[in-house]
Amino acid sequence: MTATRRAFLAEAAAFAAAPSVFARSASEARLRLGVVSDIHVGCAGWEQWHEFMGFNVHTFVRALRHFRDAGVDGVVIAGDLADYGMIYEMEAVAEAWRHVFPDDRLPDGRRVERLFVTGNHDWEGFLYRDFGKMRYPDPAALARATLQGNMKKAWERIWGEPYKPVWTKEVRGYTFVGAHWEGFSYKEYENVSFAGAPDAICAVGARVDPAKPFFFIQHPLPKDTNYGPNGWGHDRGDTTAALSKFPNAFAISGHSHYSLTDGHSLWQGAFTSLSMSSLRYGSAFTEDLHPDAFEDTKSYGEGADVANARKMMPRSSFIDARQGSVLTVFDDRIEITRHDFFADEPLADDWVVPWPPAERGRPFMPNRQKTAEKRPMFATAAKVEVDRCRRQNRAGNTKDALSVNFPSATDGAGSRAVYFEVAAVAEGRTVLTKRVSAKGFNRPRRLQPLCTECVFAVDELPRTKSLRFVVTPVAAFGSRGDAIASEVVEV
Repeated sequence: MTATRRAFLAEAAAFAAAPSVFARSASEARLRLGVVSDIHVGCAGWEQWHEFMGFNVHTFVRALRHFRDAGVDGVVIAGDLADYGMIYEMEAVAEAWRHVFPDDRLPDGRRVERLFVTGNHDWEGFLYRDFGKMRYPDPAALARATLQGNMKKAWERIWGEPYKPVWTKEVRGYTFVGAHWEGFSYKEYENVSFAGAPDAICAVGARVDPAKPFFFIQHPLPKDTNYGPNGWGHDRGDTTAALSKFPNAFAISGHSHYSLTDGHSLWQGAFTSLSMSSLRYGSAFTEDLHPDAFEDTKSYGEGADVANARKMMPRSSFIDARQGSVLTVFDDRIEITRHDFFADEPLADDWVVPWPPAERGRPFMPNRQKTAEKRPMFATAAKVEVDRCRRQNRAGNTKDALSVNFPSATDGAGSRAVYFEVAAVAEGRTVLTKRVSAKGFNRPRRLQPLCTECVFAVDELPRTKSLRFVVTPVAAFGSRGDAIASEVVEV
C-alpha cells in the first residue's frame, strides 16, 4: 500500500470519530504547557487587585496557580501582557509570575520556562483612549514610562533574559519559536508582519523530527486559518506561508479574543493552529464574520453607522470570558483542556488532536468539524415569550418595542448555540430577521444564562394580528437546530 493511500485511510478513520472521542493510548506525557493570551494586566502595582470589570492581576495569578498545580513545563502567553503598554504594568506581570513561580520553579524545583511574546497593547497601548497623554502630559515623562521606546532595556531588566524580536527556546526536547509584536499599526491592529519569523520557522522545521510538533507563538492569528479570511486580528500571511511547509507545525496565537467554546479556535490544514481566546474579556466571533452583523454587536464597513444607530440593543459584554488551556503532548496526540478562569472550572470537553497529523488524520479541519458538529437543540418544553416594552435604540431614540425571550439551546452532547436567528413572520411570510449572540455561549454549560433576548422596534414591523417570532439556534459551524415559535402577537 502506498504511503499516500495509508495517509488517506488514516485521515478517513480519524474523521469517522468525533474529535472529542479520539481513542487515547496510555502513553506517557512528554510535555505539558499552560497557555493563555491577552492577560491585559493594567494595575499600577501588585497591591492593586480588582477582579471583575477592572484590572486583571488576580485572574492571572489564578491561572498561574492552575498551571502550577498541573505541573507544567512552560507557560505560553501569546501577547498583550500589559494593557496600556506601560513599564509598570509589565513589572506587575513579573511580580505575579514570581509570586507563583519563584525563581521560575515549581514547588518540586523543576524549572518552568517562560514562553512569552508581546502584542499590540504592549507596543502601543498607551495610544488607546489617549491613556498615555492623560497619565503623562509631559511627552518626555511618557516616553520614559512606555515599553515601546524602552522594550529591550525594560524586558531584560524585568525578565532577566535577552530580548530578541524573534527567539527560539527548547523545552524538554521540543522547540519553540516566538515573535514579539514590533511595529506601529495603530488603527489597523492586523495585517502585521514579523520580520525574521518566517526564516526562523523554516530553519526549525527543517531540523525537527517530522513526527514531533514544534511550536510557533505570535500575537495575531496566522492569516486564513482559524476564522477564515474575515476573522479579525490576523497577520499579513507570511507566517502562514512558512508554517504551511511543515505538517508538524503548531501555531499558538491570541488577539482575537474569540471563545474556546467555538470550534474555530482549533484549526487544522497544512499545519495546526490554536487561537487562545483571552484571560481578560471575550468577543463574539459573529461580530466580524457575518456581513449583516448582529443586533447586539457592532456592524462594520459601508453603511455601518446607519445600521448601528437603528439597533435596539446595546453591544453584548463578554467581560466574564476569561479562558485558558493546559496543553499536553503525548507521542500519539496532543490534548488541550479548555478552562474558565472566571468560574475556575472546565469550560468544555477536551480537544484531542491525533499526532502526527500527516499519519493519524486531521479531524479539526473546518469542513470536518462542520460535518461532525451536532445540532444545538432547545429543550422539549422551551418557549418563546414576547413582552411589550419601551427601549432606546443606539441613536438614543426611545421607541415602543417587543422583547423576544427564549432559553439556551444545546444538544446535551457538546454542541451549543453560538447565535440565534429570530424571524418575525406575518401571514406565513418572514418580514424581518435579526440575529443575536447566544448568552453564555462562552461559559461552562452549567453557567449558561436562562434566556437570550432579541428586541424589535414596533415601527420595524407591519401592523398585523398574525405576527409570530420564530427562533432558530445556530452552532459555530452553521448547524441549525429545530426552531421554536411564539404565540401570535398583535402589532
